[in-house]
Order: sequence, then structure tokens, then C-alpha cells
Amino acid sequence: NSTKIQNGFFKITLQRSTIGLPLKLRRVVRALGLRRLQQTVYHSQTAYIAGMILKVKEILQVKNVKRIPSPEERKKKTEKGYVII
Repeated sequence: NSTKIQNGFFKITLQRSTIGLPLKLRRVVRALGLRRLQQTVYHSQTAYIAGMILKVKEILQVKNVKRIPSPEERKKKTEKGYVII
């Protein structure tokens, strides 16, 4: 069983490509649910997930968040810098 580290979630984003990494590390990235560059996933803060993050920390961006945003919140984008007339 994985033990909880604290309340909250890891927001994990794949920043660099897995090309050239050993197969074992590519599988760790895949097990985290990351397939494409700039893809973001959320995982609960457990020791198991923290260990996986540490194995490939050089190619990830990790933030601690209190809650997972809803799908509507995730789809929100900044306003465009122009107006279509």
C-alpha cells in the first residue's frame, strides 16, 4: 500500500522528450500517464508516485496543488490578443 504524504495532489507536466532515455525510464513516464510533451496529469501525493517522479525528475515539472481543477477550469484559456470583426 502507498502511504499518503500529505493532503493534495501533484500536478505533473512532461517538459522534455523521452527520446534517448533508457526503456525503464520511458516506462516510468508512461506509467505516470504522460504521453505527449506539455501534457499535464494529476496524481495524489503518495510515496509511490513521489518515487516515480524522482526517477525522471529532470524531464518533468511538478507542482503541489490542493485540488484538481474541473474540466471546465482546465479548458479556460487566456483571451486572444485580437478581435475578429
